[in-house]
Amino acid sequence: MEDPATARDRPDNSVSRTDRLIYLIQSSGGALCVLLAITFTFVVALVAIPLAPGGDRVTLATAAFTGIGTIAGAYFGVRVGSDGKERAERDRNEAQLVVERVASKVAEAPVREAREEIRQEQRDEAAS
Repeated sequence: MEDPATARDRPDNSVSRTDRLIYLIQSSGGALCVLLAITFTFVVALVAIPLAPGGDRVTLATAAFTGIGTIAGAYFGVRVGSDGKERAERDRNEAQLVVERVASKVAEAPVREAREEIRQEQRDEAAS
């Protein structure tokens, strides 16, 4: 299977319909699953509410909305968490590059002293 995003740059632009469909599902899989779960919960509630006795209708409606809210909240929570993780990794990599650049501009003796201090602190932590 070929990624349609890279295949479209080829002169013949030959990507099968199946590959396009698979790529679409992979790129929007999480949202599609959430949409299907919410739709299923909504349909079950629509079928069950008219068949339920009077007092149970409110209970079923509340349960349906709770389920829909839980599914949507879980999806967006995971999405935000993964976005935050990527941002944190990018910031950490940038900070590491800055430290390396600054260290390359400093004389060798202070760098050796700093390394020895860090190693000593690590040995002290390991010993305690």
